[in-house]
Amino acid sequence: MGRALQKPPITQEELARRIQFMGYENMTKRIISQIERNQRHVCDAELYRDGASDTEITLERLLVKKGDIITVPETVHGGAAIKLTKTDIIVPYDAAGHWCETAVRQLVSEDRLNGYFGVELDPDAYITRAEFVTMLVTAAGIDAPAANAPFPDCTGSRAKNYIAAAVAEGIINGVSADEFAPDALITREQAVTIIGRYMKLSGGISLDFTDSSEISDYAKMYVSVCAKNGIINGYEDGSFRPKNMMTRGECAAIMALI
Repeated sequence: MGRALQKPPITQEELARRIQFMGYENMTKRIISQIERNQRHVCDAELYRDGASDTEITLERLLVKKGDIITVPETVHGGAAIKLTKTDIIVPYDAAGHWCETAVRQLVSEDRLNGYFGVELDPDAYITRAEFVTMLVTAAGIDAPAANAPFPDCTGSRAKNYIAAAVAEGIINGVSADEFAPDALITREQAVTIIGRYMKLSGGISLDFTDSSEISDYAKMYVSVCAKNGIINGYEDGSFRPKNMMTRGECAAIMALI
């Protein structure tokens, strides 16, 4: 396929300007960052590059995904340009066939699953406090600019900006005044309490779980209202198991409902 260009030969800057005007990203350095932004999708790439003369520019089509490197041949009349279009939703490979797949697919389709979980969710693994906050802040659409969380033990955490954002929203606390414990696992009652705070849920306490007496006082209202609103469920035996650790799959299922 060809596109006619005017003579005399145009400069690289002029070709780049024209392609940009057409709505395409120019220069190869943009390719990987564009794929990065679409990391949960396979992308249909339209690659425009100049030919052997100044009279045509060729169009090639290919499928690319995060991690692919597109090699653009050396050119004479203006380099190359790339346009990426999302063509298919890709869920983390290990969520396929899992009981949480529907929830994960919903999060992905709504662009509410953080890229940290984008390739491998590990749905049956327990989730840390830092990971839980990362998942929540992304799913809730809370802005999380680069920032340091107000806890010394979060300084080196990759989740520090998400933790800082959640603290600013008033939905999380540390385990003490100066400790967040980002790598500690989060329990079901802790997770539900944070969700309840985020959703600003309140109400009376009515608990029908067989192990309601084991739920911490701080969590009872949130477990009650979240259960009443269908945000969380107990187990088949009627228990809630508040001190059990929350799994990534369970978190994804909850996030799809908020």
